[in-house]
Amino acid sequence: MLPAPTPPPLPELRGATPHLENYRRVYRASEAEADQAVGPAALADYLRTDEALDARPVVVKARDAESTFGFKVDNRAVAAFCQARGPRFIGFAGVDDFFFVAELTRPSATGPSLSAQ
Repeated sequence: MLPAPTPPPLPELRGATPHLENYRRVYRASEAEADQAVGPAALADYLRTDEALDARPVVVKARDAESTFGFKVDNRAVAAFCQARGPRFIGFAGVDDFFFVAELTRPSATGPSLSAQ
């Protein structure tokens, strides 16, 4: 397993991270040296590297931080990526924490909510 997050270089699997603007400012020089390419050629290189390293499993993370940070890497996009590439890739679903808690505590027509228990 790779020890650091390495999202596949596809736009749908990379969320915009405006909450990290200060981090980006501080580490701009270091990040400039890292490969930030996105698209088919970058994906082919990413897959070749995973194969060369025999990285197994490769965990691809979805992120749902819309309510807190305004970005999302969709669960369906991660599932499609993993399904298209076989068992080496494992998808990790993302859930918006604030939305999830709101749904758990919302009164329901079918019975009491979690907050009423």
